[in-house]
Amino acid sequence: KETIAIIPARSGSKGLKNKNILKINSKTLIEISALQAKKIKLINKVIISSDSKEYIKYGKTVGAISLGLRPSKLSGDNTKTIEVLKHLLEFLPNAETILLLQPTSPIRSVKEIEKALEICIRERKCVISISELDEPNPYKLKVINQQNIITPFLNHKNFNSETPRQLLP
Repeated sequence: KETIAIIPARSGSKGLKNKNILKINSKTLIEISALQAKKIKLINKVIISSDSKEYIKYGKTVGAISLGLRPSKLSGDNTKTIEVLKHLLEFLPNAETILLLQPTSPIRSVKEIEKALEICIRERKCVISISELDEPNPYKLKVINQQNIITPFLNHKNFNSETPRQLLP
């Protein structure tokens, strides 16, 4: 059985064009993820999944492999990552553990990834990383609708954007 790192990197982002190949310290986000995965001894394979030959090329330059271009039906704006993983698993019969490394979350250490992977394997449970975010507090956020009307992101009888930060949950 194998432990496989998968890097999903769809092209065609509307919010931030070509975000998966933006660079930090001369490495694309795809390369950063693949290089992190390559440092983890428990990983048997690092796979890049993309609908872009260019994105796949960046993964391959640092040792990731590709199972071919991702089908267009799994490359749309509304495609869920789980759908991509299920598709890939059809071609990975020996996969027992999957490490999903989102290129757009590069601020993680190899040590943190290894620790999470060890917990996952030992407990046989899914491990998801999150980060605490002090600001902005969701009670301070606003939403602007199509008519440019501003409303609170969260409606609560005791808390709003004017509540001092220290008093917010």
